[in-house]
Amino acid sequence: MLKTVMRETSWRSRQNGPASPFVVWAYRYGRGLLAAFVFLCVAAYDWLALRYDSVIAGLIMTGDLSSRLR
Repeated sequence: MLKTVMRETSWRSRQNGPASPFVVWAYRYGRGLLAAFVFLCVAAYDWLALRYDSVIAGLIMTGDLSSRLR
């Protein structure tokens, strides 16, 4: 399987030129940003759940606290 991936990658780099490594870099960078965002959301929810109730923390994270304040 790894040999097939290497063969496909080398074929694409010959066909597309120097733009292919940039696309791979941008994809990896985007996945890293998504993972960091998910981590920060989970950490914020945990902190809010310790500070308030878990239901209130969920409502704060979804931005629906107005329905709870009536």
